[in-house]
Amino acid sequence: MCRNVMIRRGVGAALLIAAGFGLAGCQDQRNEFNPVRFLCPGDFDSKTNTCNIPTGSREKPESAQ
Repeated sequence: MCRNVMIRRGVGAALLIAAGFGLAGCQDQRNEFNPVRFLCPGDFDSKTNTCNIPTGSREKPESAQ
């Protein structure tokens, strides 16, 4: 009976370690599935996690001069 408990604990520990390694591998690809990146219609900057949408130039129109 004691042996069965030890086997179950060993299997549980092995599964926990495997899950930890699996999640660590997923963190490397987190930028690929970033929701901000998916929803950004402009240029996405992964360093600052921002979406840059060009809205036009800041120059004054010729009629305003």
